[in-house]
Amino acid sequence: MGRMRLNDHHGEDDISISLTPLIDVVFILLIFFMLASSFLDWNQITIRGGSNAPAATASNDQQIAILAIRADHSLLLDEVPVGKPDLPGRLEALQRSEKPLRILVQVADGVAMQQTLDLLLMLRQAGVEDYALVDMP
Repeated sequence: MGRMRLNDHHGEDDISISLTPLIDVVFILLIFFMLASSFLDWNQITIRGGSNAPAATASNDQQIAILAIRADHSLLLDEVPVGKPDLPGRLEALQRSEKPLRILVQVADGVAMQQTLDLLLMLRQAGVEDYALVDMP
């Protein structure tokens, strides 16, 4: 009579792993990240460097204001404390002068670069076109 051998595979299905679903998932992720990265909003800010002495950059036909960011993230406009919500109004009041306004931005050590960029964007949104970064005294 016929015996079934242990290594006889006639009744079993071949097991194989297909890589097609894995390749599909990787392709979909690749397309997702390519499309998502193209929607990032890139803003360009033009920054002119100033000198160590802000008074040296002043001219007779220009109004100079010094905006300082302290390490505790407080703002000073011409050495007077000002809150971020009040800053645009104060800048608009300065721009009403007959002389063009130039803002010198002093950034203290320990202030994050993102906070500095946010402040520069706030200056641009307030209509200030002439600003420069200067060293803290």
